[in-house]
Amino acid sequence: GFCSEVRPRPAPIKPPGTRPQAAAAITPPRVVPSAPPEIRPAAREEAAAETMAAVKRAYLAVYNWAVFFGWAQVLYFAVDALLRSGHEGVYAAVERPLQLAQTAAVLEILHGLVGLVRSPVSATLPQIGSRLFVTWGILWSFPETRTHILVSSLVISWSITEIIRYSFFGTKELFGSAPSSLLWLRYSSFL
Repeated sequence: GFCSEVRPRPAPIKPPGTRPQAAAAITPPRVVPSAPPEIRPAAREEAAAETMAAVKRAYLAVYNWAVFFGWAQVLYFAVDALLRSGHEGVYAAVERPLQLAQTAAVLEILHGLVGLVRSPVSATLPQIGSRLFVTWGILWSFPETRTHILVSSLVISWSITEIIRYSFFGTKELFGSAPSSLLWLRYSSFL
């Protein structure tokens, strides 16, 4: 039948003349001391800060390389149109990529406002604002300006400048530093 009581099993019977074996040593589980409670929050805060720094760098790297490729597209289309149809066809060839690349720069104002970058908003705002004014306030609003010879010069010089700039910052965010040649171009190409 069923038994409600648990009884220990009897020890196995040993043949006569055998020595009793020593009991196997039982090792207690290893106890890892935990950090004092006052240290754990600081370590968590440090880990969270490291994670946020990595997310910030990844975001800025992606942003800079995406805008770099936008400007590279503008330069390619501008030079191709200039060679195929002259300065009159440059704006038509670059209109959408130019508008996207210039408008994406609005995020740089936001980056300064929320502290993602050290650039002061007071310096960034007029730079971005003036380019947006030319892109949307003049070129988009007044179609008769689009075929002027200086539009080709404007688009190509913007493209070269921004390709250097965004590749510099993209490389710096991705690898922690940029090569000296790119640093030189970044701060000397205006010459």
